[in-house]
Parts: sequence; structure tokens; C-alpha cells
Amino acid sequence: MDGKIYKCGQCRQFTRTPNNSKDLCGAWDQPTMANRVACDFLC
Repeated sequence: MDGKIYKCGQCRQFTRTPNNSKDLCGAWDQPTMANRVACDFLC
């Protein structure tokens, strides 16, 4: 990437899940949080 630190919440694969303590990463189908450092799948 360009040296910036991206977060999961900035990714198109990120999905908010109301009434849950974790959100969902659609790319990996795994729980995540918006402020977690994004993986290389960020698109």
C-alpha cells in the first residue's frame, strides 16, 4: 500500500453487525472490529 495504516472499518468487505460485540469481515468470513489494522485484502 502507500504507507498509511488502514483499518478494517475502511474496507468494502467490512460489515457492521448490530447487537454484537464484533463486526464481520466478508473477505474472510470472520469476526473483526472497525479499528483493527486491515489485512492485505483491503479493496
